[in-house]
Amino acid sequence: MNRNVSTLTRGRDMDELRHMFTVEEANRSLVYIERIVHDIVVTYERAVTLRERLDRTPTPENEERYERAMETLADFVEELGKTGADIRDFGTGLVDFPARLDDREVCLSWRIGEPEVMYWHAVDETIGGRREIEQMEY
Repeated sequence: MNRNVSTLTRGRDMDELRHMFTVEEANRSLVYIERIVHDIVVTYERAVTLRERLDRTPTPENEERYERAMETLADFVEELGKTGADIRDFGTGLVDFPARLDDREVCLSWRIGEPEVMYWHAVDETIGGRREIEQMEY
């Protein structure tokens, strides 16, 4: 599936170059990305639980556990960011891959449990705007 996308484009701050994924590249990267996103989801769930415990019982030990979980979560998010993908929902493991459709930036969209990258949406749309890749208009 050739999506006629350029591989690099200027980033949001216009100073950094961002990798633009093809559907094939995004799918090939899932073996690695899925592991990171799994770690993000598990760590996020743990952080939420620890935050609730800290709110109920504010002790130094609970605060330390929560802070460690948040630091671990930040490390996983940073690791994912180095791949060029962005986490959009920590609870469901929703990930966006920047891509280019003709002359506009779009996001290829994947979440844990999906066998491959099958959806896309415009940059300014929420996940409710996810459409099947076969519906990409050129």
